Amino acid sequence: MCARKYSLGIDFGTESGRALLVDVETGEEVATFVYHYKDGVLDEYLPDGETKLGHDWAIQNPEDYIRTFKFTIPEVLRMANANAEDVVGVGIDFTACTMMPIDDKGAPLCMLDEFKKEPNSWVKLWKHHAAQPQANKINEVGRQRGEEFIERYGGKYSSEWFFSKALQTLEEAPEVYEAADRFKKTCEKEYPPGIIGLFALQGAIAYDSDDPEQKRLELQAALQDL
Repeated sequence: MCARKYSLGIDFGTESGRALLVDVETGEEVATFVYHYKDGVLDEYLPDGETKLGHDWAIQNPEDYIRTFKFTIPEVLRMANANAEDVVGVGIDFTACTMMPIDDKGAPLCMLDEFKKEPNSWVKLWKHHAAQPQANKINEVGRQRGEEFIERYGGKYSSEWFFSKALQTLEEAPEVYEAADRFKKTCEKEYPPGIIGLFALQGAIAYDSDDPEQKRLELQAALQDL
């Protein structure tokens, strides 16, 4: 008798991440598990508890995404009595636009010691509205130049969207902007299937250390293997 095959869905929400395992033949929801983010939404201070954020900031700690993989995927497999090789498909979703600057190895810049106290190096959540001045500038320049994209976006580009947040980084923290290899939307091919194995199914990252530098090195090593 052939083993059941599954599709794995991982939803990264505002306050928590959750995994859902579905039987691909019957559509049955076999198992689900929720991990509540350790740091949740950061809107007053960075995780150090010292670096204060300005008005309308809403950011997240990317380590919570790694913890979601670590805690939810093994649990739904255990609940379903399934093996990693029985998972034949993976789907991931975030609320757009959630984005972050990364280095040339794919590691978030906020995990580097030189940038960990700079808010613009962290993940800017979809509801981050501190880039409103930059959105206003995009709209003003777009209208002055008669840019078609303004109408395409309903006549107003939002502070919640990608370029407002990237422009905020350029204006407020140019050192972060220059250090970034790119800015990535969190669901823009961020997690190819191999990373699921690295983070959770095969246990390539134990992620037991409380040392931030060790965590960063482990993450970079895993990303290099992709």
